[in-house]
Amino acid sequence: MQQPDIEVYLKTTNLDAILNWLEKRFDNLTATNSHGRSHHYFGMIGSHAVPILIVEKAAGRFFSSIWFNSSDSPWETDIDCARDAYQTLNIEVRCNGNFWEEGKNNEDEWWQINEFGEGPVLWQDV
Repeated sequence: MQQPDIEVYLKTTNLDAILNWLEKRFDNLTATNSHGRSHHYFGMIGSHAVPILIVEKAAGRFFSSIWFNSSDSPWETDIDCARDAYQTLNIEVRCNGNFWEEGKNNEDEWWQINEFGEGPVLWQDV
């Protein structure tokens, strides 16, 4: 089931590496606004514009958040996106481990992918 939006946390503050990964996944990537650590883009998938927000150091000093505010992203789930990011960038990635549902308290179920494999992780600092 396609999620309505996708969000992953990459253990990097290297914006150029993130943008390089995104440029390979979207037909066109256009910057729309940057302010401090927040950077707004639109990524095109065919005729669909996907709003993308990158926030450097969103979770502590090491993790940058990438939020795709559309169901038209290249991935069906947060975990699919996290796997793709890890395979391309070879850096630790975290995301919500479950599909969010109204009335279900699962926002603290985190998933981690790194050089040791993938699986659930306790992440209290988000």
